[in-house]
Amino acid sequence: DALPISIVILGHYFKRRLGLVSGIVAGGSCLFTMSFPFIMGILGESIGLGHTFQVLSAFMLIQVLLSLTFKPILPPEFHAGETENTTEKKCLTYTRKYFNLRAFRQKTYRIWAFGVSTVVLGYFVPYIHLMKYIEQEFKDIELKWVILVCIG
Repeated sequence: DALPISIVILGHYFKRRLGLVSGIVAGGSCLFTMSFPFIMGILGESIGLGHTFQVLSAFMLIQVLLSLTFKPILPPEFHAGETENTTEKKCLTYTRKYFNLRAFRQKTYRIWAFGVSTVVLGYFVPYIHLMKYIEQEFKDIELKWVILVCIG
């Protein structure tokens, strides 16, 4: 669930109206979550399951591209006395400009990131095996893709 991450990020950009902005984000998340199964049902009926997954993949691609535009508003680090300008330092500076990896210095964050990544892998198991199971157990149901919509 990306809602907690979104609310944490809001603290970097909104100081005065953080409560209002958090409420808008949480309300929008709830509305989208409630309407998502209906939207997927309409898409599934009109364009089929395969194309519905392509639409979802396009949305994910858009999210990835938009995430690349995120720029932290933290002050840049300044290291006094560093005058050496090697290729390695230039590469590291260029990488730090676009990827903020400071969070990985904290052990608790590394444990949390590994845990979340591992748990998310568990979501794929039902998607892989669910349609075969439904075809075996529920042979009389026509709209088998509805089950996939239900687990989101």
